[in-house]
Amino acid sequence: MNTFSNKGLGNWILPALIAVVFALSACGEDDIYPEGRNTSKSETKTSNLGDTLSVGVNGSAVLSGFEFTLDAITEDSRCPTKAFILCVWAGQVAFDFTVTVDGVSETFNHAVSIDKPETFEFSTKGYTIHFVEITPEKEDVDPIDESEYRISLYILK
Repeated sequence: MNTFSNKGLGNWILPALIAVVFALSACGEDDIYPEGRNTSKSETKTSNLGDTLSVGVNGSAVLSGFEFTLDAITEDSRCPTKAFILCVWAGQVAFDFTVTVDGVSETFNHAVSIDKPETFEFSTKGYTIHFVEITPEKEDVDPIDESEYRISLYILK
């Protein structure tokens, strides 16, 4: 005698799935990102030497007498992490940025190669910029909107 019956099994699965979908769709961006997501095109963060900062495109990190502004992402050739692609190299992210020291500005293009740690530093005018992380991670082959990019960095003299 079979004591297990699946007659009522299908009666609760669909309502449960619908409830889960509604619960997830009710989550707003503030629920997912408790600190909020700063997509401001003109954000400026004031900091001290050695503090790690996260700067978006058109955002700036300002220290005493020094300013770093991320102007644009010019290339993102990183190997997608979730796509089924065989990559020959890890790729790189290139970007334009402006450094202003004591009121004098200079614009640079720099590429951070994922598999070359020496590219994670850039020196100019007596300062060294250490690039810690570039987000978001490139998950598939679709381009990432420039407004989503953030570069975490710290600056030393």
